[in-house]
Amino acid sequence: MSELEIELVKYNKKSWFKSGLLGIFIGLAVIVPGISGSTVAIIFKLYRQFLYAIGHLFQDFKKCFLFLLPIGLGLVVGFVGGLFGVQKLIDILPFAVVCLFAGLMVGSFPAVKDEVKGVKWTALRIILLCVGILIPVAIGVVSALLGAGNTEVADVFAKVEWWQVLIAVAVGYAMAITQVVPGLSASAILMAIGWYRALMGSISIT
Repeated sequence: MSELEIELVKYNKKSWFKSGLLGIFIGLAVIVPGISGSTVAIIFKLYRQFLYAIGHLFQDFKKCFLFLLPIGLGLVVGFVGGLFGVQKLIDILPFAVVCLFAGLMVGSFPAVKDEVKGVKWTALRIILLCVGILIPVAIGVVSALLGAGNTEVADVFAKVEWWQVLIAVAVGYAMAITQVVPGLSASAILMAIGWYRALMGSISIT
């Protein structure tokens, strides 16, 4: 049995609550731009176990399911609470909320930096770093040029074209990837392409 497998032991009260809290943050990460669920998992020292449990869920179902259970429950709580909470905040203080999101993005950097501390720099890694910087910049520039941020919430999905469906599939895949790749925010991607407020506005309990 590997070291990682040994770490997926039966929970006690403290560790169960810790994983549940991680799930809440992951749920918030889907809604709140700037929060990366995987970055929070790194801070909680549960990132490798989280990846292992997801990757081996069908190979060792019972152990991995019990490990993921509090995370899943917390995810639902964080997602629902974040969804309606952020909706209200954006309506009341939109600029302050955007500034808060920007601060969360900057604040998550040290946790990711610590993961690569001591790693040897190679030409390939430098190229990948540059690509990782250029992709979100390019998305933001294209979004600004197309005026995505100026589009009225009701107009974004008023008429869905076939090509929008293809884009939505690609965006959904990218959002799923953000939950396991540190530093990436699913909702930040939606903001960059101008879909964030539209999707938030399309969900309501009233």
